Order: sequence, then structure tokens, then C-alpha cells
Amino acid sequence: MRLFLSFIFICYLPIAWAGSSLMVPDAFNVLAVNGQEYSTGLFANNEKLDLPVGISQIVLEYNELFEIDADDHEIISSDPFKVELRLEEGDFKIEYSRPENVEKAKLFAKAPYVSVVNNATKRPAEITVEQLPTVSNGITDFFISDKPEPFERLTFWWQKASESEREQFKAWLIQNK
Repeated sequence: MRLFLSFIFICYLPIAWAGSSLMVPDAFNVLAVNGQEYSTGLFANNEKLDLPVGISQIVLEYNELFEIDADDHEIISSDPFKVELRLEEGDFKIEYSRPENVEKAKLFAKAPYVSVVNNATKRPAEITVEQLPTVSNGITDFFISDKPEPFERLTFWWQKASESEREQFKAWLIQNK
């Protein structure tokens, strides 16, 4: 029995390791990963995301604190933006040109740009960066920019809905069959 379990463990070991990891600097909040809302802990530092090999989408927001003087500081934030990246197996990190001061940070926040680099080879990954609209309740709906299928949009909003909203929708469906 022990030999059998060892065999199964060894057979599935490469599958468990097949993937990529991506380190996200403190200056960025991860809002969504591959269509799923992402929440971080209160005191999260450098987020490490485990991503599949291939194409992934990450929604980020730039958010950095600048000290003006001993008693004053300013937080500079960007609107959400989507990074679509193609990763091979390995460890990657997001890099960006950190603004030196508040004025440069405000410029960066208007059009944030990042690069993704393989830690081992230092080669850049293939990425695209796109600014995203924010809907009125603050949820970034990056599916809009991808023109998804209606079913994907329905499941996205179903997951966001409260129990009472779901019941209202079910009632609407029954009435409009």
C-alpha cells in the first residue's frame, strides 16, 4: 500500500509543480486574476501569484504613499489596468520605473506601465497593458473590454449578486420565459 501511494505521489508531482509564479511589488494592488476577484490580507507585502503556464490576465491598481515632509504625505493611485501576459514555467516578477516624487507618480498613475521578467533568464515575458473602465459601484468589470460571451458575463455578475438579488433574478427569469 505504501509503495502504491508513493507511486501516485511521484506521478502527480510534476503536475503540481507545472506552473508559474509572479511576484507583484508593494506599489500595486491585485484586484483580479483570470476573471476572479482577488483579495489580499491587510498587511500583505509583495504578492506571489501562482499562475498557469500560458496566457493569464491580472487587474492591477497602482497605489503608493509619498512622504511630503515629516507631517504630510500623499497617496497616489491609478485607475485599474489589465495586464495580459504569456508565461512559461518559472518564476517571474513585475518591474516598473518607480517614480521619484509625487509629480512623477501622478504622471505614472495616469498611464501605468509595467514589465514582467523571468527571474532566472532575465528575459521579458510577452505582455499587453490596457486601462480599464470602472463601473459605478467600484467593481472593475474587465470582462467588458474582452467582449466575453453572455454566459461569462452572467456568471460573473451572479457571483457578485447578493442572495436577494439572485432571488429577484430567478423571479424575473420565471416571468420572462
